[in-house]
Amino acid sequence: MKQIILIGMLFLSVIGHTQPLDSLLSWAEKENPSLKALEQGYLADKEIAPQVNTLPNPEVGIGLFALPPETRLGPQRISIGASQMFPWKGTLKTKADISDTKAKMKPIQADLVSLDLAGKIRWAYYALYQLRERQHILREDIELFKALESLSMVKVQSGKASMSDVLRVQLKIRELERRIELLKTAEQAPTSMLNTAIGRVPDVDIRIVDKPDTMLTISYEELIDQLRVDHPSIELLDVQEEVANENIKLNKLKGKPTFGVGLDYIAVGRRSDADPAYNGRDILIPKLKVKIPIFRKQYEARDQEQKLRINALEEKKNAVVLRLSDRARQAFQTYESAHIQFVLYHEQAQTTRSIIKILQTDYSSAGKSFDELLKYHVNLVEYDLKILDAYVLKAQAVAKIKSLYLGL
Repeated sequence: MKQIILIGMLFLSVIGHTQPLDSLLSWAEKENPSLKALEQGYLADKEIAPQVNTLPNPEVGIGLFALPPETRLGPQRISIGASQMFPWKGTLKTKADISDTKAKMKPIQADLVSLDLAGKIRWAYYALYQLRERQHILREDIELFKALESLSMVKVQSGKASMSDVLRVQLKIRELERRIELLKTAEQAPTSMLNTAIGRVPDVDIRIVDKPDTMLTISYEELIDQLRVDHPSIELLDVQEEVANENIKLNKLKGKPTFGVGLDYIAVGRRSDADPAYNGRDILIPKLKVKIPIFRKQYEARDQEQKLRINALEEKKNAVVLRLSDRARQAFQTYESAHIQFVLYHEQAQTTRSIIKILQTDYSSAGKSFDELLKYHVNLVEYDLKILDAYVLKAQAVAKIKSLYLGL
């Protein structure tokens, strides 16, 4: 049995390390502690409505007469009273409605956390992809430099080149090897961020299996139209506005009279010195209470408070739309800029490869143009890295756009 459990754990571990990006996003939705906390908070908030949708507790009192008062029918020995208050019709239901409306904020807050969480996961995933692809590019370039080193050695042995050519190539190879080591060290930050986001320990190794997504499926104008009506931040303010309106309704109900009924019972002892009619008869007193809210300023102030809150929430909506529009515009601009860079660096890299072929032919035949050949090899390394950076920058812009709207 222990072997079966161990094999199962290893299998799940391997799957976890090689999951594609979509699976990691789904995993985070289930395992992220912040989302779990909001889910439990929502369940807790749903338990508030039954608490407020109940009548106030009845009051029961008992009193003993230390010095029993004498009446015509006998001394009063003990007094027992009970009363129950009833708020105006609809008050309890409105309180429950307010509670349920407030509870709706938790799922919306979870949507906001999900958007932010997905953005962080995509950023970390793409950053890790970028670091590992940089290493791959540098390793390929090291092989090109080693080929140039071998060619230089041949030219030195034939007397058509200087040993300094070989040393300069070796210097570049060592430089690229050091850059690879630095890139490996830099993997720790996105790895830790990714694991933390999906509820795992920070140092679990991640295997990248997906290329970053650089496809835009929505225009700027379409996105802004969606954000105005369907962004969680706007929905959250809508719910707060709904709560304010319900508070106005509740405030009006609280301004209505509150009624109560009660019953007092007084036990009366029998007289021993006389025997009047109804001697020792107990006393029963039914009661009706009315609490009348005469002082109206507090209700008027509460009503005005909620109306001002509604005005403030409308202004907040405008501010949210402006903020989201600015973020969206920056993301679209970044995407366009990165695409231009991507095309430009591709063209420069292709031209550089053509130049290298020509210079390599000259160097192979006559030992000439080594400085130019080495320079263009170095330039090609940087162009390849810039192509990768522009590609990842496009993907990060798409990820930022997706982090603005749940439907993307």
